[in-house]
Amino acid sequence: MSQQDAGIQLTGLAQQVLVVDWESSIPMSRAVRRDPRMPKLTEVPGFTNWLREGWGDADRTPHLEDGAVAAAAAHRHRLSEALPGRTLVITAGRAQLRVGDTFFEFRADSDFLWLVGHSVEDGVLVMSPVAGGHEATLYLTPPARPGDTAFHADANHGELWVGPLPGLAELEPALQLHTAPLSELNVADDALVAGAPVVGIGAGRALDGWARSGCLLG
Repeated sequence: MSQQDAGIQLTGLAQQVLVVDWESSIPMSRAVRRDPRMPKLTEVPGFTNWLREGWGDADRTPHLEDGAVAAAAAHRHRLSEALPGRTLVITAGRAQLRVGDTFFEFRADSDFLWLVGHSVEDGVLVMSPVAGGHEATLYLTPPARPGDTAFHADANHGELWVGPLPGLAELEPALQLHTAPLSELNVADDALVAGAPVVGIGAGRALDGWARSGCLLG
């Protein structure tokens, strides 16, 4: 895949999308299976069934800055007018490991925030060309809620660990953007990719090694 850059010339690590799977590289991470003789609690039916029940309703209302949604929509319109007929992909990035299994607080890439108006870790905004402009879709990993095995098995997306989070159903009306699971992300061969150069394994399934374009930065 070649870069078609009419803007900033990218060099070094900025030239392509890189995937970082911090969890599997952490010696004591929940993602790493240590002693195979010891059963994993997530595979013990009694424990799993016990954790599925007894949870009340939670407030998952997205907390948005005043005017952020309208500003992001205006920014997408400007970008659409500047690059008609092109598929545009903007990545949010992922939190950086601090020490052990502790991460720095996540802040999405500025390109992503400018176009979405809200921070979504490992989120990907795709603007697909349609008649008269672009259609925007926000891809993200749905949070794992009570009743899902990942609720307690996934330390990154399970609400037992990260607390109640807005998902696709809450973010779509709040951001005025179509939303879809990150697992459905497909990228057109001629797409221009910008945003964070480092992504998580979710976005990385579709974008690992993809050439980033300085065209969106110029």
